[in-house]
Amino acid sequence: MGGGDCWSWGVHQHLARTCAPQVTDFIRCCKTAGQDARDLWPPLPAAKAAEAAEAAGRPCQLECSAAQRCIVAALLEKEGEQAKPVEGALKTMTRPTEACRKSFRTFLDGGGDDEKLLTRAWRCAFDGRNYVQPLVSLITQSQAVGECRPAVPVENTSGKGAWTAGYGRPLPRGDAS
Repeated sequence: MGGGDCWSWGVHQHLARTCAPQVTDFIRCCKTAGQDARDLWPPLPAAKAAEAAEAAGRPCQLECSAAQRCIVAALLEKEGEQAKPVEGALKTMTRPTEACRKSFRTFLDGGGDDEKLLTRAWRCAFDGRNYVQPLVSLITQSQAVGECRPAVPVENTSGKGAWTAGYGRPLPRGDAS
């Protein structure tokens, strides 16, 4: 994986740990409704958003909005972690949150109930320069598995499984029997 893929995987895992119930509800709703969650996940283009508001609504919109709310909050929370310098990390790791910070904060400061503010924050997150890669991988993997699950440590990987699972450090060697 390249540096961007590693960053994307880390964001994906943070979102899976934080928002698994909401993403799983959305995935299951889509399956029940016979919809592809990957089609309903991205924000509608601005021109079609007005049409969608007038229509009966997209299938599973309540579940999708709940997952989006959780993700926006989780990404803003992750900003604090990413802003700290990490040895060997690329400086570009914090740029996506910087680009979306204002729309995320405006949405959350407004109580997290305004659909227009959520749409603005979600569009920023889905911009190709920001979080599109981890958001697409999150929904694609969740749909394939049938639920949203973060990675977990794997036995016999010399501690690499704990690192992959997001603990940020390998398990001490003395723990392996």
